[in-house]
Amino acid sequence: MKHLEKRDIVTPTLIIINILLYIYNYASNKQDAINGLSVKQANELGGMHYQSGFLSYVTSLFIHGSLSHIMMNMLALYATGWVIAQFYGAWLYVIGYFVSGTVGNMLVAIIEPTNSSVGASTAIFGLLGLMLVASFMPEKYKNGLGLQPLYTLMIVIIAIVMPMILGLTNVNILAHVTGLISGMVYGLITMAWIIYSHRKNPE
Repeated sequence: MKHLEKRDIVTPTLIIINILLYIYNYASNKQDAINGLSVKQANELGGMHYQSGFLSYVTSLFIHGSLSHIMMNMLALYATGWVIAQFYGAWLYVIGYFVSGTVGNMLVAIIEPTNSSVGASTAIFGLLGLMLVASFMPEKYKNGLGLQPLYTLMIVIIAIVMPMILGLTNVNILAHVTGLISGMVYGLITMAWIIYSHRKNPE
């Protein structure tokens, strides 16, 4: 593998899409888009809820309930995205983002059917799952990234418990956990393929 040469175009693209959709959200809901959407407003924009179809598992990843919501998620996406881009490359990053986010939301709907959810955090926790898997790989597969298992695990644990420490009651912890698990499974499958490809065609 080459070292730190992959340009990250995925993260800024995802951030721009989220911001544009938030602007549409603001145009539709004005002050509520800043202070906090109601469940009905979020569902009308494409949020996931018990009566929504499969498409909402994807669209809900791009709907944010408030200004603080999108700001926190985009900062988290910026912080994790470039690592994933360097390690997995653009296509595996994009697939991992949507697979972990969509599957994570599907699992939420199965486990807790009355749960309503919006936000990119399900997919972002999927990226954390990918990063956690990558941290356990041998150094030659890490593309020059200094990912250490203990450090990465601490980041994941802090990300999960921080909303509870801060007393945030409108955070979907279940979606965070299902997104994380989905990302880890995808990461394991992907890394098995990367290792197999590397051994089959060593550089």
